[in-house]
Amino acid sequence: MMRVQHERRLIVVGLSILAVACTKVELLTSDPFPPQKPELPCTTSGDCSMDVKVRIASDESCEVTTEYKTVRVAPKETPDMKWSIDDSLDNKKKYDYQFINLPTASPPVHGIEILNNRGGVFTYPDYDGGRKKYKWKNNHQSPMPASPFDYEVNVERSLSGASNWMPCKRIDPRIINE
Repeated sequence: MMRVQHERRLIVVGLSILAVACTKVELLTSDPFPPQKPELPCTTSGDCSMDVKVRIASDESCEVTTEYKTVRVAPKETPDMKWSIDDSLDNKKKYDYQFINLPTASPPVHGIEILNNRGGVFTYPDYDGGRKKYKWKNNHQSPMPASPFDYEVNVERSLSGASNWMPCKRIDPRIINE
């Protein structure tokens, strides 16, 4: 009889520890990413702005995604393309986020890197109003077959109020000039 009660206590204690561990993991994790929208159509006169969403995973790593999988630019359109960091999924507000700016690194690393910028189609990269926003000018002048441009989103995070910046996981969305 004594042994059965002892085993029951061990099971109850084990389940209690498991419940506490699961609760802790849940509290450390930010909200999940919303589904990406398939495409953002951009024109010169229209808005070509998109959010870069950041969150903290259960292992405390920083994850990044874009609002759209693809940005599509119509023939001969030359929009200003703008990205803004949205940290609303970081429900603890434990971290600050910004686009990376390492111009002297080899190779240099910037907030948004156009990977195959053939012929200088994209110009004037710059941080727009601080390091929470980044922009490129798309100089899509001539009609051509749809030309994809992959780009990297480079964001870093630091404990709020500190200066211990660490890079988040990179992602590679796409721009298509038609």
